[in-house]
Amino acid sequence: MGRAVSRISPGIAMQTIGSLSGALANHGNSQYGRLFQRFYNKKRIFLEIFLELRNRYAHGALQDDKNYSEIINKNMDYLIDILQGLNFLIQLLLVRADNLRFIEDKYLHQVRLCMGDNYNFSRTEIALHFPLECDKFYLLKEDYALLLHPLIIEQRCQMCGQQEIFLYNRIEQNNVSYLSYRCGHQFETAQYTQEIIELLGI
Repeated sequence: MGRAVSRISPGIAMQTIGSLSGALANHGNSQYGRLFQRFYNKKRIFLEIFLELRNRYAHGALQDDKNYSEIINKNMDYLIDILQGLNFLIQLLLVRADNLRFIEDKYLHQVRLCMGDNYNFSRTEIALHFPLECDKFYLLKEDYALLLHPLIIEQRCQMCGQQEIFLYNRIEQNNVSYLSYRCGHQFETAQYTQEIIELLGI
């Protein structure tokens, strides 16, 4: 029997995209900075509109499916515009560095390609001119890497005992809350609180 999957909600997705876009845009002239800066500058108004709608209806009285459908259809253009603006993400690889070797002036990394809905991610080797830290997640584009730690971490789930990938969810009472969208479990830690605050500017 398969386990239930907890899917990220549109509201949390847009909130995360907005926060990360603003933070990554601060990377200036890097390849990531330029990509996210263009997206953030063009779609910032749409992100704010979508988040305002999400907050208005998520925290209000429950409505029937017909009303929710009307709300979604009325604002579908905003959502489609945001999603189309994220096309640049196909240029990026999300990887977890497992180990590396230094061969002929290059660092040969064995990485897991953490993409798709199958948790048994494929492995490959990538040659770079610089080393990646093992056991951490990166966005790769050509010969440039952006460290995603501690926004994304991997560890054994305290509830089900499975090795899971956890994503930053929010900060509560000086603890960082992480969520695995595969098993749906959360955990909190104060270990990365200051790093997250500085990275996201919150």
